[in-house]
Amino acid sequence: MDFSPCRLTEEQKTRARGNFKGCQQLIIALLFFLVALPIFAAGDLISDRAYFEDPTNQLTFIQAKQQLFTQYQGVLAKGFSHSAFWLRLTIDTHRINAPRLNNDLIMLIRPSVLDEIQLYDPLDPASMPRLSGDTIDLSPIDNGLYRSFNLNFSIPQEEKPRDVWLRVKTTSNNIVDVGVYELGYSIRLNKNRELFYTFNIIFLVCFLTWALIHWLGSFDKLIGVFVIKQLLAIMWSILAYGYVRFIVGDLVPAYFIDKATSLVIILYTGSTFYFDYLLFLEYQSSKRGSKLLLLLMGCVLIELLLMASGATMRALQLNMVTTFLDPLFALIVAIGLTPALDHSDKQSPLISKKTLLAVYIVMFILAGPPTLAGMGFIPGTAFALSARMIHGLVSGALIIYLLYIRTRHIEQVTKKRMIELSVKEEDAEQEWNRQDEKSKFLAILAHDLKTPLAVAKMALGTNPLTDKHINFVHQAIDNMSAVIERCLQVAELEDHQMPLNFVTINIIDELKELQHKSIGAERIKIVGDAKLTVRSDAQILRIILSNVLDNAIKYSSFETPIKVNFAPAQQERLAGIEISMTNLPGKAGWPDPDRIFQKYYRSNYAQHLTGSGQGIYLVSQLAAILGGHIRYAPNQTHICFILWLPN
Repeated sequence: MDFSPCRLTEEQKTRARGNFKGCQQLIIALLFFLVALPIFAAGDLISDRAYFEDPTNQLTFIQAKQQLFTQYQGVLAKGFSHSAFWLRLTIDTHRINAPRLNNDLIMLIRPSVLDEIQLYDPLDPASMPRLSGDTIDLSPIDNGLYRSFNLNFSIPQEEKPRDVWLRVKTTSNNIVDVGVYELGYSIRLNKNRELFYTFNIIFLVCFLTWALIHWLGSFDKLIGVFVIKQLLAIMWSILAYGYVRFIVGDLVPAYFIDKATSLVIILYTGSTFYFDYLLFLEYQSSKRGSKLLLLLMGCVLIELLLMASGATMRALQLNMVTTFLDPLFALIVAIGLTPALDHSDKQSPLISKKTLLAVYIVMFILAGPPTLAGMGFIPGTAFALSARMIHGLVSGALIIYLLYIRTRHIEQVTKKRMIELSVKEEDAEQEWNRQDEKSKFLAILAHDLKTPLAVAKMALGTNPLTDKHINFVHQAIDNMSAVIERCLQVAELEDHQMPLNFVTINIIDELKELQHKSIGAERIKIVGDAKLTVRSDAQILRIILSNVLDNAIKYSSFETPIKVNFAPAQQERLAGIEISMTNLPGKAGWPDPDRIFQKYYRSNYAQHLTGSGQGIYLVSQLAAILGGHIRYAPNQTHICFILWLPN
């Protein structure tokens, strides 16, 4: 599609600013709720946290206990590693000011994509460690009676502080958040988290719905890719937040859920790269820079091959690196855009450079710190655990905003193009009509001048030349003059060169004068009040009456009477006069009532008579100029035209 510059009106600019502010408010609200998630962890009973990395993956619990542990605060973030990580957690029930209860404590572990977690608790009578993780099939015996979207263990209470140990082994990044809570508090905390997860999915579904509706209306490739991207985002959310494991974990092996989660993550990032590539491909100056995004798409193929070969950790590690690079590369490409006439069709860009820069700066800020924490380069925070949620929501909202701007621009340009096309089609149709009229006019003019010229030539060639032959010549000259005069009158009418000069006109005098000049004067019968007058333009009225009379004389039966009646007549509370001219039809027959007032119309049986087909058309137009009208009102035996003029 060819896009041209389209200037927005002030109303459209105001509406666009309002939409942008609304989008900003939505993003701020989402950030507030998501960042507020750690507040719900205020009742944590863990007083001390420490970890030890086991690169051999061979240490037993007894051996691991004897190692030197390193303390950490909040969330453990160690990136991707083949090592097993041992966590030593000190549980102190005196950290909360509440009566001691007999209920068990609940240990909540996030994220839900950790592969395998072993719990070693001194108060646990079981000889084997208890297991949890997204590769571990659910078992009510292993996890107690409590179940949630999170990975969790129910553990007994004890008055004095005690240490428990966790062994974490995963193919995903080693970012681990552990909290221990009283049962009632953990239920409330989980409900709040689940509420946020649900709202997140609802927002993603809203984004998908908007995109799907617009895609079905346009089949735009870019919006279609965004639809796929949002579908994958929803699938990833359902898998990563633990919905699938919670709902069908008893029916579907955990191994398949784990692999499906990894696959959807890779496909989701791949769809993000492809979307960005298509977006920047619409800009002429970004075609070279877009090759950076093609590199990321190539990395997605490598990730899929790694996953197929069993190297899931390496695939996810490369995926996290490319997730960090995507907004960075997009930002670099956006910086390189020229500010104007940047579309591939050398037209104004669909989305301005400033808008693209603002959007990808926000995306880079959102993706940067959590990704670095996930790779173990910076300390982990509770915010990093919600990074995917925040990034998915905010990036979705920002992309929807970009697509909204782009869609509005396309709609405006399309509308403008449609208007231009309509104007061109109308101009072409008018030009065709003008050419058609010109052809008809020339054909009629040639016929109307050729016939009297032939008569004059024949008469002048007669020897001896009699008075009768001279009359034929004069008649031929009069016919040619009438045709030329009528053509000039129509030209003056259509060029708006007929000035009006209203005077008082005696109708009987005007009709008598026209009768006297007419070749069929003896056939014209005039009936009406001799004192009746009308205030109108004398020249135009004379043209109207003479054309109607000439038409009646020419097309009526030879030597049959032509009746002209006039009388006062009121129409729509306006005083005026009505003049009717009635005659019997001649050889030309009855005119077509639907075409009688069309320019150049002539009956099929009237082609042998001299005439341009402009007389009655001219009458209808001139009557309108005088504020009146003429209508064709035949009866069963007679042709009749009725002219009404205001007085």
